[in-house]
Amino acid sequence: MGRNQGRRLSADLTDRIVVPRSPLAALPEEIEAVVAYAKARPRDGYRRLAWMMVDGDAVYLVPSTVYRIMDKHDLLYRKLREAAARRKEVNIGKKERLVNGAPELGWSERVAEAIAEART
Repeated sequence: MGRNQGRRLSADLTDRIVVPRSPLAALPEEIEAVVAYAKARPRDGYRRLAWMMVDGDAVYLVPSTVYRIMDKHDLLYRKLREAAARRKEVNIGKKERLVNGAPELGWSERVAEAIAEART
């Protein structure tokens, strides 16, 4: 009996649309577990989290899937954002350094000033 012979006999020859499910796609329960795990460990990256969850029998997902989930929920690069926020706080608290009563110029500003003086 051929592959479609049974369908032909039952007059069910309409095309079937089959949408394959990716083996890397995570279930909703797995997504919730990854988000909770990532929020509980903000200093760990996606690869470390993926293998920590495997070792802890929480979720069995490949690191690329954990990355996609964390990216979708804006949980990546939190360490860098925290460090940048701390740098901004420190810079806001600094007083401007004055040289001869005027704010200190950066390298590019000094070069631009020297070029302007040379032209005059």
